[in-house]
Amino acid sequence: DTEIWAKKLKDGNVAVLLLNRNKSDNKNITLNLGDIGISQKVKIKDVFAKKDLGPFSKSISKQIKPQAGFFMIIDAKNDPNK
Repeated sequence: DTEIWAKKLKDGNVAVLLLNRNKSDNKNITLNLGDIGISQKVKIKDVFAKKDLGPFSKSISKQIKPQAGFFMIIDAKNDPNK
């Protein structure tokens, strides 16, 4: 019922969609950054809310409503502490 889609962008960032296809239940979806080739701390931007989240170092988990998603951009190219 859950899916994770990731795409490396030309600028070095990674676009990620956490998707809950369940029709009635909220789902907690966890993205392990190592699964998409990221081993350092990163900044994450919530695309729809236009908010910066993080920094994150190993994973990010989000509670996703039924038939909804969470779209984020992972800044994998810069120091997240700046």
